[in-house]
Amino acid sequence: MSTSRIATTLSVSLALALPGLASAQAKRDPHPNKTYVAVVIGLSAYENMPEEVELDFARSDAATVAEALQQQGAYDHVFLLSDRNATKEAITEVFREKAAQLTGPKDVLLVYFAGHGIGSDLGIPTLLAYDSTVQNGHEDGFPVEQLATDIATWTRAGSTILVTDAVHKNQLDGIYFYGPSATQWAGIGPNTMLVSATPKETPATDGVFGLPFADGVSGAADQNADGKITARELQEYLVSRMETVNQTPAFGGTFQPDMVIADGVVPGATATGNDALDNKIVYGEHEVYAAKFVFRDGTNPTVQCRDKEAQPCDSSCYVRNFLAGPCTITAFHLGQQVKGVILAMVPGKYDCGLRADKSLACLPPAQTSGPTPGR
Repeated sequence: MSTSRIATTLSVSLALALPGLASAQAKRDPHPNKTYVAVVIGLSAYENMPEEVELDFARSDAATVAEALQQQGAYDHVFLLSDRNATKEAITEVFREKAAQLTGPKDVLLVYFAGHGIGSDLGIPTLLAYDSTVQNGHEDGFPVEQLATDIATWTRAGSTILVTDAVHKNQLDGIYFYGPSATQWAGIGPNTMLVSATPKETPATDGVFGLPFADGVSGAADQNADGKITARELQEYLVSRMETVNQTPAFGGTFQPDMVIADGVVPGATATGNDALDNKIVYGEHEVYAAKFVFRDGTNPTVQCRDKEAQPCDSSCYVRNFLAGPCTITAFHLGQQVKGVILAMVPGKYDCGLRADKSLACLPPAQTSGPTPGR
């Protein structure tokens, strides 16, 4: 386990809303009319399972995600439960008694689970709590069809994001630890996004999904630099980032691509709170074969992507065969240079213009039918 993972784990409360962070969060509340709530669960060890099936990084991954959501993701309330604090009763109580009091039709609920699951190969995908058993997990754990219904009933959140890292290569007494993937949740209501570290019955590598997810919701996935992470941005970022470790996340649910997952992030920030210092790690090494940048405002624009020199443009220009990731854009407006940083992760047209704060931003390809940023 790395030093940074250990430090993150020790700095976070294991069973309560993260202490000492809420007051700092309130001072810069970017969404006063909407509440963002997260329940983060990390299980490396289980009461009724031997040490040989323990997960080395589930607990620390959950701590990293929880702190990133509170510190960089601007979440208002984050509840973290790990190992012995993540019993079935404790998890149920957080949903029914705490998250339920904080969420309503305008609010956002994110659930992140890293740990063991079973039953995906048997048609009854189930997440296991600390005191669950492999033999009776469908009774003393959380079958996801019922869990989805319960979460929707208890919390009444307007938007829900359910994230799992629960498909692993271990087995016990002939039962595989194949937990749910994103395509296996039945009974999902509207405005629900499902994310899993891997597709159905495809074991994940322990410890490689948590940090990319934490980086994404911290700001690294903010493609158009508007301070928000949308469902589409997070999906594209995770697919690109996970290519570097030869793992493919899966997605499901019923949601709009522009559903906001985090609001108030610093574009390009990572889970440590810094800008993405190592672009190779954060954004991967895949190439975008062509991106067209169209500038609606300003004169003498330029574009500089990761491995390219700054390229002058007229009202539009193409950048070809560049590494996916952040691109710096500049232009002159009323005699003053204005700048922006956008994420170019996919080929297509990037429609760029001035935002209300006089910075430049671009709508990525999937959104170019909408208005110019800031208009």
